[in-house]
Amino acid sequence: MKIATYMCDYCSMAHEFSESDEREKYLCPDCGHEMWYWTLSEIDDKTGLVIKNYTNQAREGNKLKESISSKVILECPYCHSTDTKKITNVSKAVHTAIFGIFSVGRNAKNYHCNQCRSDF
Repeated sequence: MKIATYMCDYCSMAHEFSESDEREKYLCPDCGHEMWYWTLSEIDDKTGLVIKNYTNQAREGNKLKESISSKVILECPYCHSTDTKKITNVSKAVHTAIFGIFSVGRNAKNYHCNQCRSDF
């Protein structure tokens, strides 16, 4: 028996469908969004164990899609610029060493906007 695994970009869930269950689109049972092909597994009917996994170029193409969608672009809540950066722990430590107790407010923030220079 062959089982195809599909991934949902929206809710990040994987769902398995029988190879005989051919559809034009595979929709996620959890959220209803379209899913993309991940892998095909051949399963032993007696033991239920995976004998072999198959992949194809569709999965390789989805690796690029996955890497693009994993990058988070944050927007500044004040000026709505996307020119932001993460405030690192090293930066917080240096700021604390220089300004002491006065850096407590800034160290609670995680991102800095390069446009309006605010921390959020």
